[in-house]
Amino acid sequence: MTGPVIYSVSDVSDSQAAALRRRFLEAVEKEEVRDHVHPQDIVRARTDDLWCKRFMAHGDLEIDKAFDFMMDSVKFRHEWQVNELTHDSVVTEFFERGTLSVHGRDRDGAALMIFHSCLHERTHGERFERVKQFLVYWVEKIEREERGQRISLILDMGNAGLSNVDIPFIGFLINLFKLYYPDMLNSIIVFEMPWIMNAAWKIIKQMLPPKSHQLIKFVNKKDIGTVIPPEHTLVRWGGKDPWSYTYRQEDCEMPPSPFLGQQESAGSGDTDTVSADSGSSREQPSPPPGAGGADDGRQGSRGAEEASDQPPEAPVRRRTAGRRATPPPSGTQRAPLSHSSLLHYRSVVDIAGSAAQRRAKDLSDDSGASCDETSDQSLPGGEEMTAEIGDLLKISPGDEIQFATDAVEARRPLMLKNIHRTPVAFKVKITAPEKFRVRPSCGVVAPGRRVTVELRLAPGVAAQQAVCEKFLLVAAPVQPQQVAAGDMDTIWRTLPAEVRLERRLRCAPAPERPLLTLVRGLGQQLESVSQRLARQQALSQQVARHGAATHRWLVLTLFIVAALALCNAYLLYKSSGVCDLTQADIIGTPFTVPGLSSYRR
Repeated sequence: MTGPVIYSVSDVSDSQAAALRRRFLEAVEKEEVRDHVHPQDIVRARTDDLWCKRFMAHGDLEIDKAFDFMMDSVKFRHEWQVNELTHDSVVTEFFERGTLSVHGRDRDGAALMIFHSCLHERTHGERFERVKQFLVYWVEKIEREERGQRISLILDMGNAGLSNVDIPFIGFLINLFKLYYPDMLNSIIVFEMPWIMNAAWKIIKQMLPPKSHQLIKFVNKKDIGTVIPPEHTLVRWGGKDPWSYTYRQEDCEMPPSPFLGQQESAGSGDTDTVSADSGSSREQPSPPPGAGGADDGRQGSRGAEEASDQPPEAPVRRRTAGRRATPPPSGTQRAPLSHSSLLHYRSVVDIAGSAAQRRAKDLSDDSGASCDETSDQSLPGGEEMTAEIGDLLKISPGDEIQFATDAVEARRPLMLKNIHRTPVAFKVKITAPEKFRVRPSCGVVAPGRRVTVELRLAPGVAAQQAVCEKFLLVAAPVQPQQVAAGDMDTIWRTLPAEVRLERRLRCAPAPERPLLTLVRGLGQQLESVSQRLARQQALSQQVARHGAATHRWLVLTLFIVAALALCNAYLLYKSSGVCDLTQADIIGTPFTVPGLSSYRR
C-alpha cells in the first residue's frame, strides 16, 4: 500500500517559487507584518530560491499552505532572534553535556543529528526556556552547515529510562521541523527504544503529522547498518566509528548564514530595492571557501544512485542530481501557529526612526501618578485592545500591560503607531525602575510608522510583584528639523509643556491560558506516573535481588544438611563394627548393632 506523497523541491517549479516569493514580499510591505519579520529573512526570501521551494514542498505544492508556513517560520525566527544567535547566547553547560551533537552521515548522505536521550534531564521554567534556545541553536547551525540539505535525526534511546522522558521537549523539537524548518528531515531513526517507553512513544507519535510516520525507522545493533553505513556507525551502536563527543567551542560556533547572497547588511538600508520577481531564475549563492565544490558533486551523484534504488511504493523524497542545496522534506500537515497574536513577537524599531533611537538616552524617571481607570474594550475576533494619546499615537495593547508568569524574563511589546501628520516624540517613565527594563525608553516615530518598545521584567522579578506598578507614556509632536538637529534630551527640553500629552498604563499578570494549563497538568501527571513506575521498577529489582539471595541461601542450607546427614551416617557405620565382618557374614549372618534390633542383610 502506497503512503502519502512527500514532495521534494524537484517537484516545485520556478514559477511556483516566484509566486510564493511575490506573495510573501507583498505581505511584508504592510507595517503590521513587517515589524515582526527580521530584515535578513526578507533578504533571504528575495535571494534564496531554494528556501521558497522548500516551503512549497512542505505545503504539498499548495501556495496558501506554503505561505502560512513561511509566515509562521519568519515570525518564529524573529521572536527567538534566530539570526542573532551566537555561542555566547546559549548556556555552555548544555554544550558540555553533549545531549545534542552532529556526526556522520546516513546511507542517503544526510548529516546525522544525534539526540542522546540518556543525557537529557527534564527541566521546567526558566531553565526549560534555555534548553529550547539550545535546541533552536543546533537546528539553525546544522541548517547553515548543510546549506539547506536534509538531515536525519537519531533518537539514541540506549540506557535511557523514564526519568529521561520529556514530552514538552520532544513536542518542541517536533514543532521545529513541523512548522518552522521546512522540508528538512530525511528520516527519524529510533535506536534501541526500551519497551518501558512504549506508552510515551504513543503520545509522541500522535504529535507527528501522518506523513512523517513513514520517515520513522526503529533499529538496533543488528540492523542499524541498513540506514547508516558501518564507517559512520558508532562503536557503541555496533559499528566501526570510535568517535565520542568532546566539547570544543570552535566546533560549536554558529557559522555565518550562507543564504543571503550578495547584499548589504540586513539592518541597514531599505528592503524595497529588489524586485519581487527577481530570484525566480537566480542561482543559489555560492558557498564560502571550503564548503562547496567536491561536497556538491558527492551529493549530486548520491542523489542519482538513490533514484535507481528507490522501491516503487516508497514516496519520492530525494532531490534531483546536480542541485546543490536541494534539501529532502518532512512532508507535514498544516498546524496552527502556537502564538495567538502578532504582538507576542518581538519586533524591530522602525527603520526611519532608528537613528534617533540610537541617539536616544534611557530615561527611567519616577512617577507617582494614579492609574487611569478608562481602557478600550477588546475588539471582535480576539484582537488586542488599543488606546490613543490624543491624535498623536495609537497604543497597543491598550492601558493594561500583561506580563506572562511562565516566561524566562517576562516581556511584553508596547506598539506605538504615529497617527499624526508630523513626527511624534515619546518617552516612557516607570514608577519602579529597579523592576523593569525598557528598550528604547524614548525616541521618535515618523508619520504613519510604528515603533515597538520592549517592556521586560528585571531578572528575579515575578509578574505578581509588578501588579501595582505603572508606566507613564509621554508624547509630543515635533518638527523634522528638530529630529535631525538635536538629541532626545535637547528635543524634550525645548518642547513646551502644553503640547505634551500623557497616558498612564497599568501592569497586570497575564491570565492563565487553558490549553497551557492542560498541557502542564498532563505533563505533571505523566511525570508522577513516571516516578511511580520508576519506584515500582526499583522495588521489583530489589525483590528480585532478595529472591536470588534467598535461593542461594536455601541451596547452601540444603547442601549443609545433606553433608551433616552423610557424616552422621558414616559415624554410625564406623561405630557399629560392621567393618570387621566378612562378606559372607554380612550376607548370611545375623548380627546386632548396639541400640538397634537384630536384622539380616
